[in-house]
Amino acid sequence: MLHVVFTCPRCVMTTLAQPGIAADPAIPRAAAEHNAQWFPLLGKKLPTVGMYATVVRGGSIAVGDDVRVEGTSRLRRIGAALQAVRRLVRRR
Repeated sequence: MLHVVFTCPRCVMTTLAQPGIAADPAIPRAAAEHNAQWFPLLGKKLPTVGMYATVVRGGSIAVGDDVRVEGTSRLRRIGAALQAVRRLVRRR
């Protein structure tokens, strides 16, 4: 069981060639199209392809195992609050 702490913005590094895989600039474009997240401290949306998490309970997972996402994202609520504060500060 994992507790997601923060999503990871990805940059041009995802476009670099890897052993056996050619470079592909479409990767970050697809991430941005399907999963762009708001980063309040940066003031913009960035494509995310991963996340930082802490282990709550250890175990094993294998290809084909069911995965379930539960709960709400505290960080999204915090991000929305920070965005609201930014809008208020800009008005003044």
